[in-house]
Amino acid sequence: MEDRPKLPPPVANRIAHFNDFEILTEKRNRLPNELQQRYQLARYINLSDVAKIYAESDIVVGRSGANTVVEIALLGKPAVFIPLPLAQYNEQELLAKKLKARGAAVVLNQKDLTAGTLLAAISTIAANYDSYVDKGKNYSQSEEITHHKDACRRIVDSIEYCCDHGRDSSS
Repeated sequence: MEDRPKLPPPVANRIAHFNDFEILTEKRNRLPNELQQRYQLARYINLSDVAKIYAESDIVVGRSGANTVVEIALLGKPAVFIPLPLAQYNEQELLAKKLKARGAAVVLNQKDLTAGTLLAAISTIAANYDSYVDKGKNYSQSEEITHHKDACRRIVDSIEYCCDHGRDSSS
């Protein structure tokens, strides 16, 4: 195992149980060879590969961090979200529930997660796939989501405005 810097005990105690990659690798290795080939595991996904992975996915299963939720919403892809329980201010659960409320995702709590609940969630989306896709695409066109598409332009506009007008002397 690679040498990693030692974390202070309070931090190490909070994250020591996040060994998803190792657990999933072990489980995949117990599958028959033909099924093992269907599961591609990666400890980290390079940014350059994310778009390809999303494009090849019919249903996305994963955590519900801010970037992931916005990316899934922009693409209108159906998703099964499993919010990270220790996320600050319960942000992951709140974000996942936004897509669930619009009919574009299923949310599973990690403490209730089993192979059966995951399979049921995926089966629910598969059985109603067109509806999940339609609702996801409708949400992807909403103002709540489309404003993310032009975020770079708005940032540049703000910088240019500040450069052209200087700082407001009344502040």
